[in-house]
Amino acid sequence: MELILNKISDIITAFKSDEYISDERLMMMHRGLSYCHFKLTEVNVKAGEDYAKIMYEFEGTAAKAKIEAEHKIPELRKTRKLLDTVKQNLIHISASLKNK
Repeated sequence: MELILNKISDIITAFKSDEYISDERLMMMHRGLSYCHFKLTEVNVKAGEDYAKIMYEFEGTAAKAKIEAEHKIPELRKTRKLLDTVKQNLIHISASLKNK
């Protein structure tokens, strides 16, 4: 997951810079970010399954089960936030491609 995060960071940093970005480079950035979105989705789905398993198997109240699951599976919240950020940047890159 660390490699995915680094790639996302590099692409978004390059896109947000003030330098000129060619259409070809924008398409490559979009393709790379789309791939990262796909990989993050895989991590998110696995984390969601693990979270649900903990919730289901926990012996106690639902509130305590939720706390336990969130403590043991922090990737779920992290990947949700990252997926939102990646999606918004994909939209911005797409819009930049359409405006050229």
